[in-house]
Amino acid sequence: MTWKIMLPALGICISVATGHTAERSMEHLAIGTLKDGQQTQEMVEAWDDEGNRLQQQIAEARAALETLTLESDQLDRALDSEKKEIAEFHRRKVETERLRSGLQRWLQTVLLQLQESRDTSLPFLPEERENRLQELNALLLEPGHPLHEKFRRTFEALQVETEYGFTSEVYRDEITLEGQKVVVDLLRVGRLALLFRSLDQKRAGFFNPATQEFQAMEEGVPEIGEAFRVVRGEVAAKMVMLPVGRIRVP
Repeated sequence: MTWKIMLPALGICISVATGHTAERSMEHLAIGTLKDGQQTQEMVEAWDDEGNRLQQQIAEARAALETLTLESDQLDRALDSEKKEIAEFHRRKVETERLRSGLQRWLQTVLLQLQESRDTSLPFLPEERENRLQELNALLLEPGHPLHEKFRRTFEALQVETEYGFTSEVYRDEITLEGQKVVVDLLRVGRLALLFRSLDQKRAGFFNPATQEFQAMEEGVPEIGEAFRVVRGEVAAKMVMLPVGRIRVP
């Protein structure tokens, strides 16, 4: 009897207990679903934020790439310009060296012509002219000397030799006369004649280009003496007959 009464009660208790458990399960499920939804929303928002951040980074990277591309193009153009300048500098250097070499050869040619002119002309101021040409030759052979200085010195030597043809002068020097060394006064008349007169003024003569020797004159001593006075400025300029010889045209 007792068991018959208790079993239904137990069944009721079990039924009631089962109902409460189901409600709690549903409640837990709803809460879990809500939490999952919140988490999902948070994840979606986080993904959106990450996507926005990545898009911003991509935009910044694209802007940086465009800037780098522009700078690279500018550097390429600058490099091309530098290459062109280097090529032009190299061309000018080669051209300058060619001109330097050509000018150096020309200066050497002028020196040879000056030496030839000295050797074939009247033997006036031999030591002075020889020293000038030796110094010029040493200068031209010096590789470290500025080219413009070589040109200037060569032009000066050429100018001096040229002016000899338009000037006259009197100076004292030693000559060889009849096999003897004699100190005399010399009169240079341009490049036409080189006359001499003894210091006692008793003898006079001229340099004979045909024999390449000084030759004394039996006559004409007074005329030569008069020419000395004209060149020295002791008397007014006037016509004087001198043994200049025949003018030879090359």
